[in-house]
Amino acid sequence: MLIPMILGLLDESFWGSTAYEFNAKRENLCPYHMGFHSVGDRSAGRIYPGKDIAINMLVYVITTVGRVRRF
Repeated sequence: MLIPMILGLLDESFWGSTAYEFNAKRENLCPYHMGFHSVGDRSAGRIYPGKDIAINMLVYVITTVGRVRRF
């Protein structure tokens, strides 16, 4: 999911020829930015849609690695 979001942020047909340059005052940046900025349950209104999947996957990976390390 992250790769298409990053590629969308670099789309020159949408952002113009300066898509690869940093510009915090870029036109339409706030409504069309595809990033998700959240910490825990706090956010600025956009929480990553795959948050639950990512957390469940990390719990599974950590428990599996813990089991393997004990043997």
